[in-house]
Amino acid sequence: MKSNSLTKDFLLLLAGFTGMIGFGLNWHMAIAAWLTPLFLLAFIRSTKVWGFLLFFLSSVVAGSISRTCFVMNGMLSEHIANGLFFGVGYTVPYLIDRLLYRKQRGFYTTLIFPAAFVAIEYLVALILGTWGSVAHTQYNLLPFMQIISVTGLFGLTFLVSWFGAVINWVFENREHQVVIRRGMWIYAIVFLLVFLFGDIRLSFFSPQAETVKVAAITGDTDIQKVMKDESETFQQYKKQGNFDIPDRIFSNNQHIENMLDRTRQATNAGAKIIAWNEISLILNRHQVESLLSQVKSIALARKVYILTAFLEQSSPSSAKPFNNKSVLIQPDGQVGWEYLKSALHPTAEAPIINPGNFRIPTVITQYGRLGNVICYDMEFPRFIRQAGKQNVDIMLVPSFDWPGITPLHAEMASFEAIQNGFSLLRPNGQGLSAAFDYQGRVLAQMNTLTTDSKIMYADLPIKSATTISPVVGDLLVFLSVLYLFFILGTTVSKRRKKTKI
Repeated sequence: MKSNSLTKDFLLLLAGFTGMIGFGLNWHMAIAAWLTPLFLLAFIRSTKVWGFLLFFLSSVVAGSISRTCFVMNGMLSEHIANGLFFGVGYTVPYLIDRLLYRKQRGFYTTLIFPAAFVAIEYLVALILGTWGSVAHTQYNLLPFMQIISVTGLFGLTFLVSWFGAVINWVFENREHQVVIRRGMWIYAIVFLLVFLFGDIRLSFFSPQAETVKVAAITGDTDIQKVMKDESETFQQYKKQGNFDIPDRIFSNNQHIENMLDRTRQATNAGAKIIAWNEISLILNRHQVESLLSQVKSIALARKVYILTAFLEQSSPSSAKPFNNKSVLIQPDGQVGWEYLKSALHPTAEAPIINPGNFRIPTVITQYGRLGNVICYDMEFPRFIRQAGKQNVDIMLVPSFDWPGITPLHAEMASFEAIQNGFSLLRPNGQGLSAAFDYQGRVLAQMNTLTTDSKIMYADLPIKSATTISPVVGDLLVFLSVLYLFFILGTTVSKRRKKTKI
């Protein structure tokens, strides 16, 4: 019997381990996200301390294997850090479930695991963004994705993780047919309502407003190559802060002229809103002044909106040598906004780039209200929620990825479009440039890694959709945490009563 039990536990852990790899950042299999908790909950609820330690080790290894795409420099320490972070983050919800869940209790106990999962994902998102969210595995399942317009991203995480908890509860209570049928019907009805809501929203509330032609322009600057070639210089910046930048780091005249020529080409093709990719150029202070003067001339002559994006040399009084910046030039030749990237990569950007103020700039135009953030900013739902509250119609998101996170990173951005009701233009310096409507449909895409083309065109709706998510904010997270404390309180209370008896 003991041998059979160990075999069963081993198979459950093996299936869960395979699943953890399957829905990691490298492969992102939707079905794996649904099935993995089914196996791991069965394992965790029946194992001892040694089993939990083995589960944690498996999570670390799975995290290392499934997140190699997130490693920028190929260092062993990065692989280990990825594995440890995933191992800790993914293990905690199972630990909470193991401590609070009791068999042969009501259907309401199936909510423990998804509530814990939502709480942990939320905490991770506050620190490092939504990278690795279970919800992102459901990309392309548009009917299910629509629920996040109501609940936010974590609503989809809740639904997916709830499935494994329900199936385990059904198996544990299989002798009580009437009870389990009631529980199965509850989950089935919720599942069906989510699907129907999404299907109805897609079918009857799709974008009907007129559109505007937009263009995403890709530059010639490869910031990752620059940082690699100038690794010693950038290491000095990290240690010493702001000091003189050698001229060889700045973009040459040909790269600048190429961006201007592509901008003119886009205007000739009829684009009314043009956005450059993140760090399309690296500029000193004099180059910035000269570039913006030329862009203003193009915008004024062609009556278009141009969002430039570049890495600029900061002022001598700044703490760090660079600003990751975007500047909107309006059809009258005036500056609509200047924006600094707010969410900086903790190791690659934060040591050398001055952060922004986490305020989304907007401007009202004849093509709706435009807004702007840069790349990694989009991984912070509480920040991007500003766009939903301000009724931004079109969000411009200059970005720069790398092969390992292509097309994943662009796909992740579409979830924020659905949550907040805006259409999205995401020009990419190295990866997938894409345009999405506010329901997550791909309107255009261009992989800059596999094509020589430098301009992507799309027609974006100029009217946003009103969504509930920006209004209710973190309500689901709050309710999840409140529920966990309620279960903790009832569990402690019952144990005290048993102790007294």
